[in-house]
Amino acid sequence: MPFPFLLKNTPEILQKTIVHSCSSILIKKTILENIGLFDENIKILDDRDLYIRILNKYKFIFIQKPLFNYYIHSNNATNKKNALKIIEDQVFILKKYKNIYRNHPDIYFTKLKKIAEFYVINQRPKIARKFFIKAVKIKPLSKIYKYFFNF
Repeated sequence: MPFPFLLKNTPEILQKTIVHSCSSILIKKTILENIGLFDENIKILDDRDLYIRILNKYKFIFIQKPLFNYYIHSNNATNKKNALKIIEDQVFILKKYKNIYRNHPDIYFTKLKKIAEFYVINQRPKIARKFFIKAVKIKPLSKIYKYFFNF
């Protein structure tokens, strides 16, 4: 019988949300005592911060089947009305884990570019330009120049 679990690593948690709710995970108390609880400076993506800290010292084991139902409704923390708070949390996490992200330049570049694009869409070109410049410094020959010079 094959091993029924899938191990995930740090680049995956840096790139995307792989755990959609804290109600779907079990963490040993000793792990939380070792790495600490949620960072209260982060308003919405506090779980991502926790998972990054866990993955720096431990491995995640994922059961490859659905174990709970997740309902999307207008009061979800990650809905569109909280988009700015989510972006601010992403920026905070990028700064907090800058050294980890620098070890994964493609992921770091993509995160910076998406933040910049968010600010362009929301008509904040000065902030967008700052993130585009950071992204270009990571991947100087990328197609991002077309965005940078078009506003």
